[in-house]
Amino acid sequence: MENKVYVFLDIDGVLNAPGDKIIFEMFEEKKLELLIDFIKEMKASLVITSSRRTYPSDLKIINDIFAPVCEVGVLSEKRLFKYRGEEIDFFIKQNKIKKYVIFDDNDGGISRIE
Repeated sequence: MENKVYVFLDIDGVLNAPGDKIIFEMFEEKKLELLIDFIKEMKASLVITSSRRTYPSDLKIINDIFAPVCEVGVLSEKRLFKYRGEEIDFFIKQNKIKKYVIFDDNDGGISRIE
């Protein structure tokens, strides 16, 4: 894989929390703005790891927001492993990704990839 940076994104608990004013039914506005700025600055590609990736209506909103900013993909269409972290590890190894950031509120089996 080229030298591209990948952002692995969980949504609930990362881009929203109880008490936040929510836009697009899933994002706190300021957190969304910060993430978009980060993605632009890093010229990163986005990989949706959130369980929201399995809901077509949520995925459409996510694509509508992020597609103008970056390449958007999903971790997988269905769960491949018990823990999301294991799925991320698998994706990184399968795609030989060298540079990445994981935004998740749960380590869920994430290990260090070298």
